Amino acid sequence: MKKSTKIWLSVAGACILIGVVLAVLGRVFGAKNGVYYVNGKFKVKEDFKNYTSEKLKGVQNIDIDISEMAILVKESTDDQFYFEMHYMDDGNEPEITTTQNEIKVTQKSRIGGFWFVLPFDDISNQELILYIPKNTKFNNLNLSTRNGRIVIEPDLTSEQINAVSSNGRIETGELTITKKAYFKTTNGIISCNGIFAGKTEVVSSNGKITCKGSFSGDTTLDTSNGAVDISGMLKGNVKCESSNGSVDVTTNLKLDHYDITAKTSNGSVRINDNKVDDNYRISSQRTQFRSRPVTEVSE
Repeated sequence: MKKSTKIWLSVAGACILIGVVLAVLGRVFGAKNGVYYVNGKFKVKEDFKNYTSEKLKGVQNIDIDISEMAILVKESTDDQFYFEMHYMDDGNEPEITTTQNEIKVTQKSRIGGFWFVLPFDDISNQELILYIPKNTKFNNLNLSTRNGRIVIEPDLTSEQINAVSSNGRIETGELTITKKAYFKTTNGIISCNGIFAGKTEVVSSNGKITCKGSFSGDTTLDTSNGAVDISGMLKGNVKCESSNGSVDVTTNLKLDHYDITAKTSNGSVRINDNKVDDNYRISSQRTQFRSRPVTEVSE
């Protein structure tokens, strides 16, 4: 290693050590928050806002497209819909539109900036919390954030669901989706459960995909880096693929119709815990790429 390289590495290590020491000293002397730098200004806890919407009944459509906030869906304590937000006051105000049957929140992407967040920080948790009544039935549920997790806790029914995050995990409770489901994250795991009667697409660029339930339509699970695990009643055409990770499929192979393709470029493929080729297809009509017997699971 060159002498100059060693010097720069030593300087970098010293700077990191100083930063850690200063963070610890700040905590010891009472600091509770990190510092954000956005649009040419430093931001602290006092620069964050809290918002609570009005309460509504009979909402059938949700359209949320925000930046830098997690989206959490929770069950309300009554039969009304409303949401709360905790977000940075940097001039990038969310636009809110509510009608008798729709809640719409949009926010432009934030450009530039950085933040120094301490491990004990309590302001980095920017989030939108949507409260919905028990057993809600939607026409359309659209949840999109450019940097944050999406977590749907309650059981719900919707004709369509679209959940997209540029950087964060996606997790759901028991969903019943009658037409179309789309889940995508650039960086994070995806876990979805329930009954999916139509086309279902689950995509992650970097994270494990886990799906459990009933899948009747065309179903695609695809990750560039992570495992794929699907289990339940697979009644339609199912494609599971990972560029770097294992693929596990657990299902009943005595159904009237199924067509399952499981593929990985680097990892193992298992059907009902039986290892098969890494490019494998099995269907109720015919079997391709089959290297060893697959155990049939009784009802």
